[in-house]
Amino acid sequence: MTLDNLKQLLELGWPAIITVFFGYLAMQYIADQRKQIDTLWARVLALETELVGVKQQLLKAHLDADK
Repeated sequence: MTLDNLKQLLELGWPAIITVFFGYLAMQYIADQRKQIDTLWARVLALETELVGVKQQLLKAHLDADK
C-alpha cells in the first residue's frame, strides 16, 4: 500500500477503513483455512499409506494361515 492509497483511504473515512480492515481479516482467515486443509490432507495421505501397509500384512497373514 502506497502513501497515496493510504491518503485516499483516509479521505474516504471510517467506513472505508473498516471495509479494508475486514477484507484483510477475511484474507488472513482464508489463508489459515487453506493451511489447515493442506495439513489435514497430508495426514489423510499418511493414514491411507499406513492402511495399505496394514491390508498387505493382513492379506499375507491370511494367505500364510491357509497353507
